[in-house]
Amino acid sequence: MTPAQESKCHKIIHSHAVAAAAGNAVPVPGLGIATDMVAMTTMCTSLCAVFGGNMTKTAAEAMAIAAIKNTMLKQPETFAKFPKIP
Repeated sequence: MTPAQESKCHKIIHSHAVAAAAGNAVPVPGLGIATDMVAMTTMCTSLCAVFGGNMTKTAAEAMAIAAIKNTMLKQPETFAKFPKIP
């Protein structure tokens, strides 16, 4: 990775992290997940472009959804609060 690529990646990652943090700070149900999805999708496509790649929006969305699903599944106490559906 060249110094220029490293600098671009640093800016992309940190700007998207700040945007995601701002969206998660607002106490509106569902807004945090929506913000995370947008941030992760645009960050993936931007990072791919730094290295000359071309990632479709659909592929980036699939990666973001998979990451959020895996994170949610590692936190069983979140789902323990909901009643079981018969």
